[in-house]
Amino acid sequence: MSIDGTLPAGRRTGRRLLVAALALVAAVAVGAFAFTRYGGGVVPIDRYTVDGQVVTVSVTAGEGNWTRVAGVDEGDREVRITVRSFTPPLPMAGMTVRADRTVRLRRPLGNRRIVDGKGREVQARSRSMSRILFIASSAATL
Repeated sequence: MSIDGTLPAGRRTGRRLLVAALALVAAVAVGAFAFTRYGGGVVPIDRYTVDGQVVTVSVTAGEGNWTRVAGVDEGDREVRITVRSFTPPLPMAGMTVRADRTVRLRRPLGNRRIVDGKGREVQARSRSMSRILFIASSAATL
């Protein structure tokens, strides 16, 4: 401290950075609590693939979003998979990307249909079609 009771410029900057870092940590902690407590919004499932009892669902979410499978309800005629996504108060949390989430069913899918958390039926995407679209999109960027 100087004679007049003020901090030197270097110490003031250090304290400001510390306060900013603590505010960022608090914002992320509040966001994480809100995500685990309230789960974010229900996201529609774009498509899915099946490999035995394993279902991989694809959703469109924001880059940096916290996306999770919130529930799986298996019935005799359908399997309802609810995916939730929460946008945290962080930079880059607005760009759109595809997010894949994997679910293990209690029994093979068989003739049951997949519906998302909003009750909308989801169309299956075959593995060969996924490869064709990947190759086509890769060729288009060349």
